[in-house]
Amino acid sequence: MMSVLCAVLSLILAALEWLGSPTAGTPPSSDGAQQSQRSDTSTPDTNPIPIAAGSEHAASVFALLRAIDPCGQHDVAAAARVTGDRAEAILPGASLAACQLRMRGQPHQPTWTFTTTVGIAYSAADRLAATPEEIDGRTFSRTEITSPRRSCEYTRPMGGEFGLSLTVHAPLGEPTAQPCPIAKAYLMAAQPLTRLVLRAQKRTAPRLPLGSIDPCRASTEVLNRLGVAGTAEPTTPYECRIHPDGRSATGDTGAAVTIQYGFTTDPGALATAGGRHQPVTVAGRTGVATSSDDGRCRLVIPYDTGVAVQIDQTRWLQTIAIETNSCDRAHIIADPVMTTILRS
Repeated sequence: MMSVLCAVLSLILAALEWLGSPTAGTPPSSDGAQQSQRSDTSTPDTNPIPIAAGSEHAASVFALLRAIDPCGQHDVAAAARVTGDRAEAILPGASLAACQLRMRGQPHQPTWTFTTTVGIAYSAADRLAATPEEIDGRTFSRTEITSPRRSCEYTRPMGGEFGLSLTVHAPLGEPTAQPCPIAKAYLMAAQPLTRLVLRAQKRTAPRLPLGSIDPCRASTEVLNRLGVAGTAEPTTPYECRIHPDGRSATGDTGAAVTIQYGFTTDPGALATAGGRHQPVTVAGRTGVATSSDDGRCRLVIPYDTGVAVQIDQTRWLQTIAIETNSCDRAHIIADPVMTTILRS
């Protein structure tokens, strides 16, 4: 069994290396990536995802990119060497596609921040606007921002219109800080955009199993609940927009449903805030429904309350957000979304 797993991981890494090559076009089959990310007890896929025409390439690229552990790309010792500071924390970002390594000087004095992001949108126009730079035999694209906070971003293109990036933010209150030399030194020392670490290798904690699940997984179940046909459009590795065709069982016409994975504050804590924040219970989990002035509604539900990061007095959890044109509609589709994702 172990040899089979090692072989699958080797295939995924080879596919990712190919995806990041200058000549990459259509990704090879992502079946190996998807299989390695499912548990041994997961049920067979009897409802194929109705991917929208024109989104097939993005779906294949995202399936491979979800295999990368963005927190595994960081190297605390390397960051300490290039900054002279100490590591304060490594934390997943608001999106499961990102991970921050925060440095500090004196106690409670934040300094540099290193952020790796998997699957950023990176078009041909973005490449033209950036500065190409060769580091250790590979060509990256560099972008420097000077306001409101100095930062430097290096991007490795992955699969045409997407990329794997490292963004380094300079310390606040240091207007003369130079983030690009720090970013380049970290790239050379830690190789965060080339030494790829997979979620399945289990090198970081806490483990975030939601990061391995396709956010379009529940598309068929959502459309079935609405009683219409439709398609799924993967917009990022951790966001899917479902487009119903025609009038649904809830009476509205064609309003899209967005499903998004994140790592956010415990939504159950917001449920006591009152006003536009109303408590909801879905699949035995307490979340929150938030309505906006235009009637749109966003439900945020914890995926696994047992896997959390405590920062000061705040718990951070893996979360699933469902957004659509009304809270009634969001409640109707929440159960099939959670049921499908939890059994994936």
